[in-house]
Order: sequence, then C-alpha cells, then structure tokens
Amino acid sequence: MNTIKIILVDYHSIVRDGLKNILMNLPEIEVVGEAASEIEFYKLLKIIKPDIVLMDIMSPTMTGITITERLSIEYPAIKVIILTSEIDKETKLKALKSGALAYIPKDIDYDKLIESIKIVNEVNKNIEISIFENL
Repeated sequence: MNTIKIILVDYHSIVRDGLKNILMNLPEIEVVGEAASEIEFYKLLKIIKPDIVLMDIMSPTMTGITITERLSIEYPAIKVIILTSEIDKETKLKALKSGALAYIPKDIDYDKLIESIKIVNEVNKNIEISIFENL
C-alpha cells in the first residue's frame, strides 16, 4: 500500500500540530512537511513532492487561492485540499476554480477529513471531477 504524502500549510502552528498529530497515526498517510507561509512551502516543494497539500485559504502574504493557482500550473500532479474557517460560497467557488479538489470547513469531523483525503487522493486530475462538499 502506498502512503498518501501530505504537506500541511497553515500559518497557525497549533493547527498544523493538531493536524499532524491526527494524521501521523494513520498508516496510509504520511505528513512529509509543514509550512507556516508560502515562502516556506515553496522551499519544501524544491525537495519534497507531496500527493496532497492540505492548506488554509488565509496566509499573511498570499491567499491559498493564489497558491493553488500557481500549483495547478507549476505542479499539476499535486492535489490541493483547502481546509479553512472561511465558509462563504464566493470564496469556496474561487478556491475550487483555482484548482482545489476539495473545500472543507475546519469544523469537519475527524472521520470525514480522513475520508476526504482518501477520496481526493484517488481523483485523477486529468478527468472532469465532481466538486466535493462536506463529504
């Protein structure tokens, strides 16, 4: 079984630590990196190629939407899940149009988060996909 390699991007260290603690106990998921900013994130991408980036939409200097747009062009094989407290429909639509495969509220249940990660990992980005909303 191949593990799902994930980079966590959130400028709140407590969120990254919490996610890492949840995910590191699962044999099918490996947190291969974490970043507090897009600068740290792009440094990581030079040495680590994850399957999935799990990121917040908010960042001090660049939005998750902008990062996702760049990833779609520069690293098209990397899949993005937006995990955020920003739940308005306009922002959700922008994130999904930018290339994110899922837009998930931070108050999601643990099991639903894991299920979402597994589903997104299975998506072939070369085919048209359905939009995942609160699995």
